[in-house]
Amino acid sequence: MKTPASSRLLVAGYYGFGNLGDEMILASLLAIARRLWPGCSVHALSGDPEQTAALHGVTATSWTDLPGTVRAVAAADLVLLGGGGLFHDYWGVSPGDLLSPRQSGISYYASIVALARLLDKRVGLWSLGVGPLLTPEGRELTAAVFREAEYAAVRDAASLAELAALGAAEEVAVVPDPAFAWGEPGRVQRAPASRPPHVGVAVRPWNVGVDPAATEAALVGVLSRLVAERGATISFLPFQTIEGDLENDLALARRLCAALGTGEIVLPEPGAPWRAVEAIAGLDLLVAMRLHAVVRALSCGVPFVALAYDPKVTALARELEAERWILPPEAWRTEPLAALADAALARSAEEGEQLTAAAHAHAAAAERAAVALFSAPPRSPVPTRLRPLAAHALAVLAGSAGSSAPDPVPAPAPPGACDLVCFSIIPWEFRWQRPQQLLSRFAEAGHRVFVLAMDRFAAGTSEPFTIRPLGERIWEVELALPEAPGLHAEPFPERFVAGASAALEALAEERGLTAAVGIVQLPSWTPLALALRERLGWPLVYDCMDDWATFPGIGPGVIAQEEILVAAADLVLASAARLEEKWRPRARATLLVRNAADSAHFTARVAEHPDLVALPHPRIGYFGALAEWLDLGLLERVAAARPGYQFVFAGGVFGLDLSRLEALPNVRLFGQRPYAEMPGLLAGFDVGIIPFRVDAVTAATDPVKFYEYLAQGKPVVTTPLPELADRARLFYPARDGEEFLALLDRAVAEDDPALRSARRDYARQNDWTARRELVATALARLPGCREGAGMATRVAAVRAERDRLVARADALAAELAAIHGSRLWRVADLYWRIRRSLRR
Repeated sequence: MKTPASSRLLVAGYYGFGNLGDEMILASLLAIARRLWPGCSVHALSGDPEQTAALHGVTATSWTDLPGTVRAVAAADLVLLGGGGLFHDYWGVSPGDLLSPRQSGISYYASIVALARLLDKRVGLWSLGVGPLLTPEGRELTAAVFREAEYAAVRDAASLAELAALGAAEEVAVVPDPAFAWGEPGRVQRAPASRPPHVGVAVRPWNVGVDPAATEAALVGVLSRLVAERGATISFLPFQTIEGDLENDLALARRLCAALGTGEIVLPEPGAPWRAVEAIAGLDLLVAMRLHAVVRALSCGVPFVALAYDPKVTALARELEAERWILPPEAWRTEPLAALADAALARSAEEGEQLTAAAHAHAAAAERAAVALFSAPPRSPVPTRLRPLAAHALAVLAGSAGSSAPDPVPAPAPPGACDLVCFSIIPWEFRWQRPQQLLSRFAEAGHRVFVLAMDRFAAGTSEPFTIRPLGERIWEVELALPEAPGLHAEPFPERFVAGASAALEALAEERGLTAAVGIVQLPSWTPLALALRERLGWPLVYDCMDDWATFPGIGPGVIAQEEILVAAADLVLASAARLEEKWRPRARATLLVRNAADSAHFTARVAEHPDLVALPHPRIGYFGALAEWLDLGLLERVAAARPGYQFVFAGGVFGLDLSRLEALPNVRLFGQRPYAEMPGLLAGFDVGIIPFRVDAVTAATDPVKFYEYLAQGKPVVTTPLPELADRARLFYPARDGEEFLALLDRAVAEDDPALRSARRDYARQNDWTARRELVATALARLPGCREGAGMATRVAAVRAERDRLVARADALAAELAAIHGSRLWRVADLYWRIRRSLRR
């Protein structure tokens, strides 16, 4: 096949996450592509762009970099999702995450395909795994992706059956795993029976349906027998080494090696990243769980014994008529393993040649599939009617509007919906918290929201500010300053106030901010916020979320500015009653606006998170930051006192030494997890806990997680937090460690459907939409948000928009009629689904 040397390929999959199997897929894909497509340039989306670039000789972008992804898709000739089980929704799919910084799983891969179609790029899906699909959203997006590809292939018959159930299996091929084409195939001569065998071990931690300790004992038993009876040498081959109970092959290899008392662990070295994979060719026997270790053994003619922990291992063996060499989980004992290992070492040369020939045939089939992939004709382009809207959506996502796109900042909001200018407390892309929850709901209600970046200040530019979209009707404004102030430690510098005020005045004039309110979330902004009110007359609101005087790292200058801000603000919002009481005597007006939950997000039908499935009950869960406000001593005592309970912590660690807690056998640290995974984690908890220290910092804390736990009706055990005292009927407040244990036992044993229902009702009544409505009512009383403010500007904008729509009505009707009647309607349907998701 002849292809221009300038052709550009964008590949996406589960790359850059420390899994040798997925890296084999990418390496094989690239080798085939470069043979068929000489001179092509390749760009990858990756969990570790630097590592991917170095390992594969490609350029790479982080999979979380949405603007970078848009640019990468725009620069490509072919967009390819390559290999692996990408389409499953174990922990649900959030439609609102599509084409957003929070996208993951199906929404992430669907976003890539959607971007490609909107940019008229060819799309290929190569040897993908599909299923399980448990949610309507997951099924809908998966079907849409496969319908929009020029070429689509799945890796097995089960995946094809999943697509057939969705009506999306038409013209979808079944193509062998690309990893069969990895490296040189070769046929390795086995050692004579008189020579001690070299045995490789490529296993992973696994606890689904099996006892991990029993599995490890069985492995040690068979390996010990091979060493004692045959003088075998043992090499452990970790295929994945990232942190996590089910991902760290290296930790398991070290345990097995220590228990065995012999053996080496083959790890990558500088210049030799594939040592574990390459070592398989020199083995006399492979004992494996990792699918791609088995693939490599088949390609090299190495006898193997496979522990079929997942149906994909069984499916592979069935395809190559090698089922006799696999063991199901119920047979993971020393005797069956030893018998199968002895049989594999005695495997006939003829059978070995047959299996190797089948593996080589799979490699050839993968290459033939690539020819079809690269030769597939492009689908019809995005309809003309949708092009301006597509350009607008892409400009918003990429952070810049092209000349053909509409203005990325629309006309002023409808009457009564004033603009909001937020002096922010955290970066927008940080954990999804109160600031983002409230502001995004104001945007949904029609307000324009402008967020001043608190951690980025443009330098070396002639423009006074830069602006980029964060979502529908939400933009980030980056002020141009000669140096970046540290706003947690010091107030906004007075020497920059005049220039920054002028920049924001220019923003107001350019974007038509005729009726706006300043929302200050961090007192450091006070000098700039007051100057802006002086120049533009905007009302000023302070959203006080913490008692900053008690917080470490907050400078004394910031505390002094808070006193000035409270006295000057038109309204002070307080997230806790203690804060409202503190500021009431000194503020013009105060309003208690407690935290809340995104009730719809947490009550959507989602499966229990797969990382929890293997953990026995009861499970005691916590999600959120693991920081100094946690009572570590309490947690260590409680976890040690209840060894039969599993304690799960999901959150980033900030300044804490958790080594003693983590050392307990019933404690699991899951690390920081995306917001989209929280409902699935919570679904697997039996009890939620809030083990905060009781001190000056937490005395004014109204934890968001309290509302989120209640959204699913979960029993909650807390330390005696003052802000929660008036809702004690809904949870279990413990006065000390002894009572915490007793109440934890009560919560585990709780069987009260009425109480669970009451918790869910409370969370529904106290969600973020209700909080927005409370704040909106208060804002409407402020002079800058009263109905009629900026009315002339709004009326003129509405009339202009009406005239434009009337003038185009006939043309639009004709175009829409043509689209509805054409085979291209599915493209429009996909586009509008994306638009609806962006508005959420």
